[in-house]
Amino acid sequence: MRSLLEGLTTAAFFLFNPWSIAMANDNPYAERSATVLPITLEMDRGAADALARRSLSDLQAIYAQLQKEADQSEELISDGGVACACDVAHSNLLIVIGFSINKLDGEGRYQDWMEDDSLGLLADYRQLVAACGEDAQSPAFSGITDEMIEKL
Repeated sequence: MRSLLEGLTTAAFFLFNPWSIAMANDNPYAERSATVLPITLEMDRGAADALARRSLSDLQAIYAQLQKEADQSEELISDGGVACACDVAHSNLLIVIGFSINKLDGEGRYQDWMEDDSLGLLADYRQLVAACGEDAQSPAFSGITDEMIEKL
């Protein structure tokens, strides 16, 4: 189901952004960004929703998805491929979501410094999502706010 949704999201991205197909052929970063951006924005929406609702189970599912994406990025790089800003963004969001899970699960692993680190990583994440959108020539922004982290 997930791969079908990803395929449809990517197809919709190219349908509404036809210039990105031509642009992607000239630049491997742009090509990677155009491919990964829809996945990134889908995870961003899910993470924003889960954070707003303080849903531990949804955050755990998003964490697993982010881990999978980060592993795929590492494999791509080790095979000589190029990573894009979205790939780095996934790694940043992985840490933010991990800290959020630590805070919500009540198992005592959360520490106060994690909130400050989360806010810094979140700021970097937002910039990376915007940069990925620029590379893909499609405006992109995160729906995850500082307040969502602060209110956990």
